[in-house]
Amino acid sequence: MNIKINLGDLSRYRTELMGIATIMILLCHAQPFGVHLPTILNKIFTYGNQGVDIFLFLSGMGLYYSLEKIQDVNQLFYWYKKRYKRILIPYFIIATPFFLHSTVYYDENIWYFISLISTISFWTDHIGAWYIAMLIPIYLFAPEIKNLCNILNVKRFKIGGVILAMLFTILYVIYDMGVMECSKIVDNIFGVLSRVPSFCIGMGIAPLVKKNVEINFLYVIILSLILYSVLHHCLPDSNFPVLLAIPLLTIYILGLRYLDTKGFDMNILTFMGVISLESYLTNVFFGGFFHRINWGPLVYGNYIPYLCVIISGICCSVVINRCVNSVLNKE
Repeated sequence: MNIKINLGDLSRYRTELMGIATIMILLCHAQPFGVHLPTILNKIFTYGNQGVDIFLFLSGMGLYYSLEKIQDVNQLFYWYKKRYKRILIPYFIIATPFFLHSTVYYDENIWYFISLISTISFWTDHIGAWYIAMLIPIYLFAPEIKNLCNILNVKRFKIGGVILAMLFTILYVIYDMGVMECSKIVDNIFGVLSRVPSFCIGMGIAPLVKKNVEINFLYVIILSLILYSVLHHCLPDSNFPVLLAIPLLTIYILGLRYLDTKGFDMNILTFMGVISLESYLTNVFFGGFFHRINWGPLVYGNYIPYLCVIISGICCSVVINRCVNSVLNKE
């Protein structure tokens, strides 16, 4: 029995993995939308939240490759420009009409709208697209995170990302134990810090992925779950999502490799992976809008309303993704 996985599969199946993560997020959002599901499904779908950490892991890996190509300040500026356009154009297209509606509906002033659209409202009041709010500073510091990963690597052992992840986790644990005086802004900052380790490990592992290094997948799964269990037992209210995302990624790679060798069609996963960002955004904003509609007898179980959120969100995501790509491809 082959108990090793090729880390190169993380790059080979990156789009399909993004697709799986997207589906996980859509399922995870069913419960807060109010969809009536059996208790066991609610518990399973709650773990769909790990899709965010899979996004961050794969994003860190991808950004490492693109940053490797940068030779001067002009190229770095272009790198920032391209990355921020990729996340902010779809965000502004999708979020602007909804935030304008909220501003008018609640009879607020222009500063309320600016706070929402700029993501400042997330940091101050935990309102808005938190994932975009998190990506803005992560992208800003991505070059330095990459440099730190390289500095912290020990000879041929590429553990810089793991060391950085541990440092961020320690900071989060210190905060979560109540050692630090906290405000709502500090709470939001450390909530984001709990997800940054996924990005750091993705960046740190990128060189090994490029070299197609093979590792024992049983060790990865068992060690991650043991560490998660110990930390969760000691700090039951703390959040260590990266330790669940890593085993999930390992299992998904094994599954995708099996499907690939058997000739199964994985186009649906590729499709969802291509529109992953847009699907997340439409799901968040369409969900809030559709939730306020009076569905009458169709509201039973919230199955039809949430199905409409998903279908309309995917359709709009395809259109927006193509528009964004056409703009970026012209550069």
